[in-house]
Amino acid sequence: MEVHRTKEPHQTLSDTDPAAADIPSRLSNVISSLLTIWREGGPNRNSETQLRRELETLLSHPDAILDFFDPDFESLILLAAQGEENDTLFKHLIAHCPGAGPNPDFPAPSNEILFWASTHGHAGLVKRLLEVDGIDPNVMDDEVYGDGETPLTCAANNDEVDVLRVLLDDERVDINLCPSWGKGTAENGNLSTHTALWWAVSAGKERAARLLVERGAAIPRLESERIVRRLLFEGVENGSLTILEIVLKSCREEREAARARGQRRIDSSIGDRNWLCWSNYHRRTLLSLAAGFGDVSVLDILLRYSENPSGALNVPDLYGRTAIWYAASEGHDEALRVLLPHVDNPRAIDFMDEKGKSALGEAVEQWTSRREYPATHRSKALARRADVVRQLLGHSLVTTESLKDEQIEILLGRSVRGGYLEIVEELVKKDDRVNRGSTYFDGSNERTLVSWAEEGQHQTLANLLLVRREQQGYACYNT
Repeated sequence: MEVHRTKEPHQTLSDTDPAAADIPSRLSNVISSLLTIWREGGPNRNSETQLRRELETLLSHPDAILDFFDPDFESLILLAAQGEENDTLFKHLIAHCPGAGPNPDFPAPSNEILFWASTHGHAGLVKRLLEVDGIDPNVMDDEVYGDGETPLTCAANNDEVDVLRVLLDDERVDINLCPSWGKGTAENGNLSTHTALWWAVSAGKERAARLLVERGAAIPRLESERIVRRLLFEGVENGSLTILEIVLKSCREEREAARARGQRRIDSSIGDRNWLCWSNYHRRTLLSLAAGFGDVSVLDILLRYSENPSGALNVPDLYGRTAIWYAASEGHDEALRVLLPHVDNPRAIDFMDEKGKSALGEAVEQWTSRREYPATHRSKALARRADVVRQLLGHSLVTTESLKDEQIEILLGRSVRGGYLEIVEELVKKDDRVNRGSTYFDGSNERTLVSWAEEGQHQTLANLLLVRREQQGYACYNT
């Protein structure tokens, strides 16, 4: 490792009169030398103590000015905060941050550096600052020129969870601190409801929001439909469970508060009970998006806080596709298992898209087509798609009218070949096109359905195909 050496011996402050010296230049030289030692070590390590003391003396001079935004200052204060031997130097440095001014007696320092450390995730520096007399962990920036933020809101807004932990471990910190004034609107300023959790939620910071909730932060009030709509759609797309739950709890609390006031019509804000039917530019609802992603956890949250999930399931998007259609198309069997119990209208499950495909038709095509899957995922993917078909056929509102004759034959053959008894049973119930004499070609052999069932030792299936059922709505087989 290359060690930087100076050709000329380094002068100490005692060599010249500090009042007459070029203080800014000397500060720059000493800081540069000290940082080189701290970063690289080496022979110059012996001069560290002398340099540190010289820097302390320079900082006590009234002409000493540090640029808080200088990268060297950032490095210097971060390194100075790491060792107890630098305690005096550390106090001198924080006394030079904006608003404090140099003072050898260490007056109450400016809190600007606490804001900076909290915003940029310097947890070690924040911890050290909280130990300094005069630092206020609940300080709020200037109410005239600032945004009413605190170190806690700065950390929350930037998802700096390590800083949040340090701040919240300090018993002086008020987790639900809000500005005491209102400034502007929710869109361009800070309001008295803007706690740290509000900032984390509005910025979509999942980790920060989760930590704040775990530490007991109160659910914030979100002021406008625009904010709620954005957060809900972003939460679904990103799978942000904590954000979604906080927003939906706000919706529920606002709705209950309106009812308690005897208010019939709930304002078009977070109390609107129709939020589940909101749609994006493709007219896809929240349930439709979550179903397409197959995110069961998101679906559970949306359904838990909804007063009318069935109505949202009936809403098709710009392409005529419902939430059930998307879950079926993507083979999300678990998502379908969550959604189907809420279906109470044929529109949600048998609605045709712009290409004339129902959810069942799309599911059958995806399962029976010769599409390629990665070898490691093939068997699981096919099993999930078979389960989607089974679930759809088992629902009382699903019909097979949308399936073409060829699809029925292929579906029946694939089901018999694979031993999917429930699918065959539902086909027998719902479609009179089922024919035990049909044949199925698996790519190399063509046999009758009964032959396939017997070869696979699916005796129950073979018996089902051989026995004619004329009761309880079962279709008659051709003999």
